[in-house]
Amino acid sequence: MNERVGSRVKTPVLLKLLKRTNTRGPVPPIRQWRYGRCWLWTGTVNDRGYGVLVLWVNGKNKLVKAHRAMFEAVIGPMPDGMEPDHLCRVRRCVNPEHLEPVTHGENLARGDTTNWLRRRQICANGHDVSGPNGRLTPTGRRRCRQCNREYMQRRTARLNADGLTSRGTMRRQK
Repeated sequence: MNERVGSRVKTPVLLKLLKRTNTRGPVPPIRQWRYGRCWLWTGTVNDRGYGVLVLWVNGKNKLVKAHRAMFEAVIGPMPDGMEPDHLCRVRRCVNPEHLEPVTHGENLARGDTTNWLRRRQICANGHDVSGPNGRLTPTGRRRCRQCNREYMQRRTARLNADGLTSRGTMRRQK
């Protein structure tokens, strides 16, 4: 089952994936009638909530997303120009039945990233952006007025120290 590469034993990708998968995960919150349980990734998770692992690809280690590796190990290679979409909307899910190859545009259209940015209540610096301190940009992102004010003060001070105006042009000498 395992093949030897030099002095090391090479574990097949599917066994490596299943070792870090909980196949008794929750039932997805949407479309419960259509899909079975999610298979939750128990290994490393990136900052976006997707499972990741290191695989040996073309003679070197490569960091790959667990759901994509599971799709390719069970179903086959992902078609060119396509990426896996979680039909269950659970990012840690690696169940191949919950994944569908779609274009990047389709994946973005199905996702809820814009809604998440609109619902966000706290900025990256911990300021409350739900009240008057927050504003919505034309693209739907929520911005923190306090962070913007602090940034503009630092920028103005830096430009003044360099003898520049706010547009980056040289200030006239009086």
